[in-house]
Amino acid sequence: GRLKTLLTDIRDEYMAGMPFAEVNIYSKLLEMFVLIGQRFSINNSEHKDDSYGVKGEYAFVFMDICDYINSHCSEDLKLDDIADMSGFSKYYFERLFKQFAGTSFYKYVNQKRIAKAQELLIEPGNSVTDVALNCGFTSISSFIRMFKLQKGCTPTEFKNMYWGIRRGAQNNND
Repeated sequence: GRLKTLLTDIRDEYMAGMPFAEVNIYSKLLEMFVLIGQRFSINNSEHKDDSYGVKGEYAFVFMDICDYINSHCSEDLKLDDIADMSGFSKYYFERLFKQFAGTSFYKYVNQKRIAKAQELLIEPGNSVTDVALNCGFTSISSFIRMFKLQKGCTPTEFKNMYWGIRRGAQNNND
């Protein structure tokens, strides 16, 4: 159902070659990974008697939590506060979140911040400093370090690569 639709959308987006297609494709891939992860965790919890498995009843809680993080990733999100929202203790929340999302709470938040940063970096006129502050990073150096860790290049290199590719594509069309 939904996975097939996402794959078709990704193919169509890629073939159309529209501006920002990479970002849209990336977000669809993330959604696919979430769907696969959810199905995997629910199927696994049905086959094992694992008291820490993310059962179907908790899956909706964690889907809501992930939606909240996605919408508020540029804010100062604290594990304690998000655990309180979920109704679980901090330690139990951490364990369940990692099973649900496949990564730790803070890594997940940083992945969302970097994904948002990528979108902002390709918009003309946004400086690296502006992007870092708009994505919830408290210092430029921590933003650059996290970006390089996740993407293998600095934000400036990413921006230059994107605009270099865009200029190359425009020159080929002239």
